[in-house]
Amino acid sequence: MSWRTENHAILAIGVTWVMILALSTPALVIHGEEGDGPSQNLTACRVLAQYDWTSYQVPFFLTSYVLPLVLICIFYMSVLIKLWRGARVSAESRRGRRRVTRLVFVVVGVFAACWCPIQVILVCKSLDVFPFTTTTIMVQIVSHILAYTNSCVNPFLYAFLSDNFRKAFRKIIYCRPRAEPNNRLGPATRTTRAASSGDIL
Repeated sequence: MSWRTENHAILAIGVTWVMILALSTPALVIHGEEGDGPSQNLTACRVLAQYDWTSYQVPFFLTSYVLPLVLICIFYMSVLIKLWRGARVSAESRRGRRRVTRLVFVVVGVFAACWCPIQVILVCKSLDVFPFTTTTIMVQIVSHILAYTNSCVNPFLYAFLSDNFRKAFRKIIYCRPRAEPNNRLGPATRTTRAASSGDIL
């Protein structure tokens, strides 16, 4: 019995979302609005004073960045090992395998590069070793944007590095214009005329 079925896929997606919600619950609990500014006339969303930020942020870093990155590397390496293991194949098949290998390394590398800065910054802030200046605030904002950009760049990576993805995407978005009735009758008329003159098409 194969595990790659639609029901198993739905179950895996459901379990994944439950795990994500469970791991995100502590962030909802420990964060809140606090007064800010000289006269407390501003509010900011931050970790509440009664909670230890370091005790939350370090495990969050390990479970939301380090562990997923390690698992991605292990699973993708298993796929690549299985892909390259086997009998001798044609040159075209080797080129296809190299394209898949390049795609895997690029996708994993982009994920690691996009999420690493903000994860490191948050850990440093929780340890109180991240200076609070205009420059560091801008760096943190850019790091947040970079992390969220990772979800946007994957389709472009697949489009540039995968021939099959490009072909399937073009097949989905390509719309052939409907032929006019006169156009459909045109070739038949020309064929009839050609046949009547003795030409063989």
